Amino acid sequence: MKTIFSIFKRDVKKIFTNPMAIILAVGVAILPSLYAWINIAANWDPYGPDSTGNMQVAVIIEDKGNTYKGIDINVGQKIEDSLKGNNVIDWQFVDKETGLSGVEASKYYAAIYVPENFSESLTSIVTDKFTQPKITYYANEKKNAIATKITDKVVQTVQTTVNQQYVETVVKLLGNVIGVATEATKDSSKESMVGLDDELEQARDFLKTVKDSINSFTDVVEISEELSDSFSSDELKKLLDDSNKTIDDTKEAVKFTKATVDTIVSSIDVVLEDVQETMQSVIDDIDDMIDKPQEELVEELDAINLVLSQMSSRLTIISETLTDINDNLPVKLDAITKLVEKIDKVNDSIKGIISVIDDIKTEAVTKENLKLIKAKLNNMLTLVNDIVTTYKSEVKDAIETGVNDAMDILADLSNLITAIDSDLPNVSKFVSAVSDMLDESGNLIGGLNRILDDCDKQLADFQKEIKGLSDSEVFNTISNLTGKSDSVGTFLACPVQIETDKVYSVPNYGSAMAPFYTTLAIWVGAIILVALLKTDVKKKKELGGNVKYYHEYFGRGIIFILFAILQATIICLGDIFFLHVELQHPLMFLLAGIWASIVYSLFIYSIVSAFGDIGKAVAVIMLVIQLGASGGTFPIDVTPEFFQAVHPYAPFTFIINAMRECLCGTYGSDYWLDLLKLGAYIIVALFIGLVLKWLFKNPIKFFTKKIEETDIF
Repeated sequence: MKTIFSIFKRDVKKIFTNPMAIILAVGVAILPSLYAWINIAANWDPYGPDSTGNMQVAVIIEDKGNTYKGIDINVGQKIEDSLKGNNVIDWQFVDKETGLSGVEASKYYAAIYVPENFSESLTSIVTDKFTQPKITYYANEKKNAIATKITDKVVQTVQTTVNQQYVETVVKLLGNVIGVATEATKDSSKESMVGLDDELEQARDFLKTVKDSINSFTDVVEISEELSDSFSSDELKKLLDDSNKTIDDTKEAVKFTKATVDTIVSSIDVVLEDVQETMQSVIDDIDDMIDKPQEELVEELDAINLVLSQMSSRLTIISETLTDINDNLPVKLDAITKLVEKIDKVNDSIKGIISVIDDIKTEAVTKENLKLIKAKLNNMLTLVNDIVTTYKSEVKDAIETGVNDAMDILADLSNLITAIDSDLPNVSKFVSAVSDMLDESGNLIGGLNRILDDCDKQLADFQKEIKGLSDSEVFNTISNLTGKSDSVGTFLACPVQIETDKVYSVPNYGSAMAPFYTTLAIWVGAIILVALLKTDVKKKKELGGNVKYYHEYFGRGIIFILFAILQATIICLGDIFFLHVELQHPLMFLLAGIWASIVYSLFIYSIVSAFGDIGKAVAVIMLVIQLGASGGTFPIDVTPEFFQAVHPYAPFTFIINAMRECLCGTYGSDYWLDLLKLGAYIIVALFIGLVLKWLFKNPIKFFTKKIEETDIF
């Protein structure tokens, strides 16, 4: 022990008696701290606006905006306004040529391009020609690896903002279209439903009056037929007086029936044209599907099946409507019957195509399959085109003519009764005229009665549904949304707000990186020591006695450990008082640093003492490996398997974890356990310095001698 302290005392004396040694000692003590402080300061807040605000990103906005249903939409302008108020990035608003050339020349880190049809594409969701809106992002990955990660996050933020604006705009637009946001109305939605119910009741009463009028005409015709034998002029006059009101109601019925039929005929025309256009659109979509991946092809085919099902439902309604009209006409029209047969044939074809698509989806979708579907759709489109042409050229006019003729007969009856009322002496002529007309009008009156009965039934069903809807939960929900399309759009754009509760809060990125760079600096300090200080003792005769190799090991090791403790103390105190790293437990942080310096310096000193220059190389290799294996920068779970395997045994791992306990707050006894685990390296160091050094001293001497003979190393 005496020899060990003699070596230490001589080392200290030589340092303090030599000015150059003092200067070198001060440099050795301070140099590692500069490495830690510079790196921590450089990473203090790299992702904050003060740092990223200097990064230039080009913004190219060519959006011309769009107007739909009275709403002016210009999302491109909103993006520009939003970015101008955003200081996270130095946004440069330029034209397309300047922006793209700037990215290629590395003037800009990235560029964002908003095309001229962007707003139009966003609103296409409410039309039958939907176009996916796109923002093009150009990234210059050559300029800096980390910069692209920052700009990627920024662009994702822009995308989120646009998506929110999009949802808000669409909800507001749909609110105007379907009447959810009716700010001008003064009646509540409930009162509107009650008013609709009253109007339906009045319509049913009117139909009842019309039916009574027709029945009265039947009585009049029958009475007129028997006038010559059974009625006197006075009796007929009394009957006609009672029918005055019926005449007026019948005239209104004629007008009402004509208007209804005209509306139905026009609606059928519009629906058939819509089916025709939709069919052509589906065929065009198949051409665009050829080169798409399998997952997208299956989704596209599902969408086509949905469109075809909707088309089939429309055609079924048209077929039933035309059949009802034809059944209630005095004489059925062959043109309508043939058209209904064609429509039913198209419906059968649609069901067949849907079945074919379902079969194809269970297998791989090929180009041949798509061509087969397209061929079937083209055949069906030919049938639809024929239906539209037939309806416009033959059926539409035939329906209008048939109904108008029937209504003219009814009007003639009304006019005849009016004439009888004003000219009783001509009663016999009236009876004769009515008798001639009776056969023709009988079927008309019966058919009109059936139409009115069917209409009354549909009105009754509709009235029942309206009454149920007014009391339903859905209606109440819609009522609550009335006038709130803006707020509803905001909610749907971002329905969930994230509330962050940081369990172990770190105020800034620099403080979070302090454990890593502090640990790294302490290890680098130990390497500097073995690079500048000698591990073997010279001039052993000055010490007297027999100096053993273990005396030499412990005697010189003390000076290494003291220098390392001084280095760690300066580093940790600088972190606390110079950089103001915010720590929960600063004294424990200092203790962890000093303990790391003792273990690191003893370990590195031992391998260099035992293996010479080979030991120095081992120390540097361990440093490089621990940069990736310590989990100090990236989570260890995202690193390669080799680093994950080394991580539980790396000295850096224990000290970084212990210092993080000091930084964020301790959990149980984790801090002390990490320091204890690191202490295992002391045992390893002593084994290397005392056992392996003795075992390999001759091979190492031979290796060192041969290296010195080169006069290079």
